[in-house]
Amino acid sequence: MTESANTTEDSIFKKYEHAVRNLMGALSKERAIELSLEGRPGLISPSAIKKLFSTLNCEGWKNQKGQNWVWRDATPEHTKGHSDEVSLEREIAALDPKRWTCQMSTSSGVQVGLNKRRAIDLVRNIGENRYAFIELKVGSNNPLYGAFEILGYALAYLHAKEHRGQGKTAPDVFNAREIELTILGPESWYTYRKRGKAADFDFDLQWLAEDIENSLNAQKNAPKFSMVFRRFPDRPSHATDCALAIDKLARESWW
Repeated sequence: MTESANTTEDSIFKKYEHAVRNLMGALSKERAIELSLEGRPGLISPSAIKKLFSTLNCEGWKNQKGQNWVWRDATPEHTKGHSDEVSLEREIAALDPKRWTCQMSTSSGVQVGLNKRRAIDLVRNIGENRYAFIELKVGSNNPLYGAFEILGYALAYLHAKEHRGQGKTAPDVFNAREIELTILGPESWYTYRKRGKAADFDFDLQWLAEDIENSLNAQKNAPKFSMVFRRFPDRPSHATDCALAIDKLARESWW
């Protein structure tokens, strides 16, 4: 998603982004801090999820022409000029292409004239017909923003699955019985400072994660969803070391 509410970006997600901001007030760091302090359980309801889902309505889901929801066995080549996040996700995906894939396209070619590519940063095969859809962050945005990014991809997935139901590659994410929506960032990304205070405070949005997963699971014909905020140690100087640390956590602690 773009930071500005007045986006001119050509994307099928434009209406979704507008609806999210109307629902949440904003997705800024300031709003994330506010919601962490006050909490608003019940803000995301099954009916709210249905409305967000409807913002992605499009006939194009029935006859998609793009290469969407495809598991890449080959990791895209590293080139200079990539962001830290792109470099890291490619390092991770290259470690085990049967368990990891990166930049899984969600909506290419779904709507004529809207060509902005949207892709899930990382997907992890976490067991038989179980996957984690991962929004990877190194320093950009905030946990509130990340939660609604990955939710948008989950809703796009439900649209695509409804009309296609079977993918073109193995592993096939359309066979999923369970999907974890994962927001993944370094420890420091999950902290903020209060004015006049020296200590760091943690964002507390667990109630939001529970609202989202409960509301998604109230929808018909959906796999079982969960939403988890996961952390990795603040990034070492080299992306390879960070990728190895994340892969180790994935194997030994998370899944």
